[in-house]
Amino acid sequence: MARKNYWDLIKVVLANSSAQDWETAKKEWTIIDFEIDETVSSRCVCKKEGLKYLYKIGNFVTGKTLFPIGSVCIKKFEVEELNQQMSYWQQLVELESLAVEYGKDKTIDFFDDKDHFSRKLINYLEELDIINWDQCDFLIDMFNARTDPSYRQEAYAQSIVKDYIYPGLCQVYCDIRDKNVTRYLEAALVMADY
Repeated sequence: MARKNYWDLIKVVLANSSAQDWETAKKEWTIIDFEIDETVSSRCVCKKEGLKYLYKIGNFVTGKTLFPIGSVCIKKFEVEELNQQMSYWQQLVELESLAVEYGKDKTIDFFDDKDHFSRKLINYLEELDIINWDQCDFLIDMFNARTDPSYRQEAYAQSIVKDYIYPGLCQVYCDIRDKNVTRYLEAALVMADY
């Protein structure tokens, strides 16, 4: 991030915060909304152009909001809860994007597409009630496994993906389209505390 952009970010955040210093002010903010700009033409509050992932952050002290703010600027807050919240949400969006990319020709395979999953994402799917605790536990066991899955394990993992995760990702797609992502961000914030 260019130094000027960083100072522009600090200036905007301080102007909308109760605290008068950066270290205190940055702790007043949380992510409250999210959009995707497929044209990559949006401009951050720090004046950086070319954003795709647009976050809206809210100050829980002043009630003010800032939008759009990019991922790089979120990281500049250096607040672990914000970074974790963004991380959970972006992993889910990337998995949803993979499902869209595959379309009707192919489905996500838990084992072949393992690099799109993480323990955190699997737990996040459970927090969102996309999968239940037993399915979460099974997928984490499979994620951690050092040996190839048995036929039954592979079939069960694929069943979880097909019958639970895919419908959940379809809902994520619809909610992003309809700009209704609050529940995902709130669940990511809960997950950030773990």
